[in-house]
Amino acid sequence: RTLNFNNWYGEEIKRAETRQSFASLYLCNSKPDSPFKNIPTDKRSIKIYLDNLYWKNPWSAGSHVSHLVFFIKMNNLFFPGYINKALIEYIFEYIEKNYRKSDGSWGNKTNNSLNIKINGAMKMLNAYDLFNIEAQKINELIDLTLFACHKHHACDHLNAVYVLHVCSKFSDYRKEDIIE
Repeated sequence: RTLNFNNWYGEEIKRAETRQSFASLYLCNSKPDSPFKNIPTDKRSIKIYLDNLYWKNPWSAGSHVSHLVFFIKMNNLFFPGYINKALIEYIFEYIEKNYRKSDGSWGNKTNNSLNIKINGAMKMLNAYDLFNIEAQKINELIDLTLFACHKHHACDHLNAVYVLHVCSKFSDYRKEDIIE
């Protein structure tokens, strides 16, 4: 196995734990002492970050995209002007251009299972939802998710419900099927 840029010295764990801390502080109407600085802050470093994610598993890549945009949002909320909003637009444009699949899912592997696609979509849509950004190919993702809904266990169902919830914010497509 090759070295994973995103888990160098436990970075995945540090980001996940720090995200929980930032979220808890936010919910308690408090803030950290300083911005979370261990994220890319310019287009070049963001491109490197995104390209080094493990896009064969969109759940993993989506998790790290979500962490990145979460920290950008929190840093701007807690420390206004820390990172400009053009970087958020760049992130989502880059993801849509390079990792969006025709069925509405994300990744760079053609034969991911349905549950991997839906679970990856849940992580990706969490990132989009942080900024109330509409992802492309929402109707295709709704079709994919409704097709996969009855195929797996409870965690997969919860992810499917979240995907349908976020998609429904932007589309009335198959609304009755989603409600059912």
